[in-house]
Amino acid sequence: MRKPIVALLGVWSAVIAVTVATPTAQNPAAPAGTYRPPPAPEQPIAYSHKKHLAQGLECARCHQTAETEDHAKLPATSTCLSCHARVKTDSPDIQKLAAYDAKKEDVPWIRVYRLPTYVYFSHQVHMSTGKAVTCETCHGNVREMDVTQKVKDTSMPACIECHKQQSASVRCDACHEPRGSLFRQHEAHEEHEGSFQ
Repeated sequence: MRKPIVALLGVWSAVIAVTVATPTAQNPAAPAGTYRPPPAPEQPIAYSHKKHLAQGLECARCHQTAETEDHAKLPATSTCLSCHARVKTDSPDIQKLAAYDAKKEDVPWIRVYRLPTYVYFSHQVHMSTGKAVTCETCHGNVREMDVTQKVKDTSMPACIECHKQQSASVRCDACHEPRGSLFRQHEAHEEHEGSFQ
């Protein structure tokens, strides 16, 4: 059991060494600390947060689970049609929305923010800290966006910096749960044979 883990650690070490030694890692395109947002994806239906929030709506009106669950879900078509059954019904985008609703289908929105699967992120935990964490902290000034775009860096260094500013934990297990097979092998090995040392 010890040989596969040692071999796996050797492979990880080699990957890290090659990554650090590559010219891209030594001379990144953007200076350290500079985030270059990707272009906004083309969505199936045009949607302006700016227009909707100017009407007095709040984030939680549409993203109802943002403060109560781990994931801030997108609104159902019926949520949108609670207003748009009467408002701008002649708009081609509202007609597309109504067609999705009639077929009981979700709008196939293209995700703007995505974290790796090995990262655990809870909207509820972040929103309930009692600290100055708002939707804008991670998503930028969505209130002013006609087209939703990823404008904030959600890389590990950016998250760690924010955690430090908020005096939040920067321990690995704060965001990375031992779900992966490497963690399970490590835990099983330690339970069976003791520590690696």
